[in-house]
Amino acid sequence: MRNSTKYFIMKKFIILVFISLFSIGTLLAEEAMKQGGEHPFSKPDATVANTIVWVSVAVVAVTLVLTLKYLFKPGEDNPDHIKNIVIDEGF
Repeated sequence: MRNSTKYFIMKKFIILVFISLFSIGTLLAEEAMKQGGEHPFSKPDATVANTIVWVSVAVVAVTLVLTLKYLFKPGEDNPDHIKNIVIDEGF
């Protein structure tokens, strides 16, 4: 297999593992609520809740800025850009 195929398969495997872990956690939390028990996220502290919200806002803002940056100015003029390497090698 080529390296790109291995990378693609590994990326899919990692995503599958993360989705599985989050699904298991969600199912356990739902089962705990059905039984009347509390779990750590049943009554969050206001400071913790605000911290989680603002960290999430910061991550989304950074992602938006980087997305717009690479959408409008991708840096294809750089000689090390993959497009130029492919053109120069004649692939």
